[in-house]
Amino acid sequence: MRALALFSGGLDSVLAMKLIVDQGIEVVAVNIDMGFGSTNDRLEHMQNMCKQIGVKLEILDLRQLYLDEVLFNPKYGYGKNFNPCIDCHGFMFRHTGKLLEKFDAQFMISGEVLGQRPMSQRKEAMENVKKLSEQDDLIVRPLSAKLMSLTKPEREGWIDREKLFDIEGRNRQRQIALAKEIGLEDFESPGGGCLLTEIQFSNKLRDFADNEKMEVED
Repeated sequence: MRALALFSGGLDSVLAMKLIVDQGIEVVAVNIDMGFGSTNDRLEHMQNMCKQIGVKLEILDLRQLYLDEVLFNPKYGYGKNFNPCIDCHGFMFRHTGKLLEKFDAQFMISGEVLGQRPMSQRKEAMENVKKLSEQDDLIVRPLSAKLMSLTKPEREGWIDREKLFDIEGRNRQRQIALAKEIGLEDFESPGGGCLLTEIQFSNKLRDFADNEKMEVED
């Protein structure tokens, strides 16, 4: 049994993978490069996190597709700044889902926590993400699974729901405690946001897009 994980490099996604690895499931961490944050230092950090919990890292370059399909025309609009969070998550799950057959994987996971982000991590928003993903009932969010509807991997007994968590909201104390419990080292301080949520960057991006057609090289 194998699962593909949306992997940002952040603490929540590391812990979500660890919960599934501990159930005897092989996990492949899929980091999607959309052009807003990938650096050599970031790559080294992600490799370090994956090594600590025993998962393989795959990088998926979708920078141009993200510009063409999502950033400037999101179905569910933007958050406070230039962040199309719901469409972005749906985009990532949809393209990761296309890799299930390639990796002989049966389902997908993410480190999303119910109620942690105001736009994309509400129950209604997560349902919209599932619709956009085109993946029927194959998305598991291990950190908040007990607060959400049963998924196919849980119903079919591929994973044990009782070993998943019921974390909700913006407080990260449980995640930090779990990281210390499993001996995770050099993890990022939780709570960091996407570059597209930053007002100065968003304004510069809008100004540029109003005058130029954006390409990956930009």
